[in-house]
Amino acid sequence: MEQEQAKYAAWIHELETRRETLERNLRYFDYMVPVAAVLAPFGLFASKWVALGIIAVGIVIAAIGRYLIMMYRWDYKLQIERAHSDAQRLAEYRAAPHKFDLPQDADDEERARYAKHRIPRRAVWR
Repeated sequence: MEQEQAKYAAWIHELETRRETLERNLRYFDYMVPVAAVLAPFGLFASKWVALGIIAVGIVIAAIGRYLIMMYRWDYKLQIERAHSDAQRLAEYRAAPHKFDLPQDADDEERARYAKHRIPRRAVWR
C-alpha cells in the first residue's frame, strides 16, 4: 500500500510539472502574431500574398498552440483531481478496509464525467 501511495504522489508531481511546463510554453505562442507582423513587410518584397500568408500562418499557429495548451491544461487538471481522489480513497481504505466494498468494475460519477469529456477529444486525434 505504501508503494501505491508513493506512485500516486509521483504521478501527481509529474502532472503538476507538465502543467507548469505548459504555462511556460504558452508565452511562445503569445509572440507568434507580433513576430509574424514584423516579418510580413519582408514578404512584400515577393508579393502581397506572401506577406498575408506570413500573417495568416502566425495567427493560425498561435491559435492552434493556445487551443492545444488549453486542452492539455484542462486534461491535466482533471487527472490531478482524479489522482488526488484516488490517493485519498486508498488512504481511507488503508485506515478501515472493512468499511469498503470495492467491486473491480465500479465506475463513479467523477470517472463517468471524466470519460464523457475525454472520449471526444481522443476521437479528434484518431
